Amino acid sequence: MPCTASFCQEKTPVSEMPDDRVNYPSNFQVESGCNLFLFGDYLYWIAQEDSLYYAQSGSGNGHLQKVKPQWDSGSRIGTGLNFPKEGYDLIFTWTWFSTDASSKKGGSLLSMWARPDSPATTTSHFAKGKWDLDIQLFDLEWGRSSWFGGHFSLRPFFGVRALFLQQNLKNHYAYDTIPAVIGKVHAASDFQGSGMRAGAETRFAFAYGFSIYGNASGSLLYGRFDADFRLQEDRFTIGRAKDHFNQGISSLQLALGLAWDAHFARDRLHIEFHIGWEQNGWFGANQMNHFMQEMGSGTYFQENSNLSLQGLVAGGRFDF
Repeated sequence: MPCTASFCQEKTPVSEMPDDRVNYPSNFQVESGCNLFLFGDYLYWIAQEDSLYYAQSGSGNGHLQKVKPQWDSGSRIGTGLNFPKEGYDLIFTWTWFSTDASSKKGGSLLSMWARPDSPATTTSHFAKGKWDLDIQLFDLEWGRSSWFGGHFSLRPFFGVRALFLQQNLKNHYAYDTIPAVIGKVHAASDFQGSGMRAGAETRFAFAYGFSIYGNASGSLLYGRFDADFRLQEDRFTIGRAKDHFNQGISSLQLALGLAWDAHFARDRLHIEFHIGWEQNGWFGANQMNHFMQEMGSGTYFQENSNLSLQGLVAGGRFDF
């Protein structure tokens, strides 16, 4: 006699294959194309860093004089490959940004970063500070874009990053000496290293191709610092130190903005444009060395401060 109880009825098998559980891909795709894409961004950023002071006006209750960077232009370009069925993509990106800033002050000044053994060189009647920064990033990342609920897209990714950072602080002082002596300080903090990077990109799609995007990522890098220091009086070098060491630094990247995209040529081509705001923080990027007091006291100090880059990003993408 056949069993008719509910616990005897045959159950419908449930698949445990990963392909049946993944969300539908949300990466931009074209019909009958190469599944390649190119993109580029114009960067209008300002750089800020701690410890860029070069003098103090007056004594006692004076005001610190600091190099204040201005807005400058940079660029970011890259290429990628889509895997339409799986939703994965492979992207290579190059980012470049360079800036410099200078400031000067006259009057009764206390010299900073330049302390030879003569007490007269602690005061100046003129001081100038100049800061140069050049940063290049190379990123290779692997990610997957997926739809959640039809309008929200999430793309987690991970990859490798290489950083080439060069920065110099050059201070000039006209000391209160007879005859007049010109002091020059040159401090560098250059870094070359690589490591891992991971993050996620989000997109909330509206009607007519518009969307809001938000991105966040972090990286851990390990490499070599070159933190050399040189102190001159007139044309003579009176103090010099070379400091080369290996150390890790970390970074955080955040972005938020508005985008628009569309397909054309019977869905064989795709374009996207975006504009937004981006912030990048580099922790421990400033490792400059200098003397805190007269050279004879041997009080040598190494900075350990942060660098931040932030500003507007405007760019586009072309899929074919």
